[in-house]
Amino acid sequence: ILSVGTNTLTAIFTASNATNYVSPLTNTVSLVVNSAYAFNLTEWLKGQTMSPAILAKLAIGGASSALANDGEIPVVTLDSDKLFLSAIVRTNGPVGLVVVGEVGASLTNWSTNGVAVTTSTNTNEVPVGHQRRVFSIDRSNSATRQFLRLKATMP
Repeated sequence: ILSVGTNTLTAIFTASNATNYVSPLTNTVSLVVNSAYAFNLTEWLKGQTMSPAILAKLAIGGASSALANDGEIPVVTLDSDKLFLSAIVRTNGPVGLVVVGEVGASLTNWSTNGVAVTTSTNTNEVPVGHQRRVFSIDRSNSATRQFLRLKATMP
């Protein structure tokens, strides 16, 4: 696993036909992983302490930091058959960060059963390391009242 910064890798090559070759040949290379492409939670937090509100901001909306107000609010739409919730979701976050859609007929009992998730083709204003995902539930064969929410968790 590579981390942000300089990583030293050693490769050993063994020629199958050693005629005119030095075998095995050892070569060491340095590989630099740019922090612009790797996610750094400490940097993103900007000194803030993780809380449920900060976790929601980290996982949903595309905020550039815990202090920024540049995230996008999820959008709810519906048609005659489905209820949709479209949101920008972080995909390059800390290990274990998960965002799921949950459905409930009341605000006390929630389940992921029946929630479909697709990746939107709309990439307008979606930051690097994020995807716009559409969470949906079928309204045609269910309770007259349904709620759809996003839940973010991280170990």
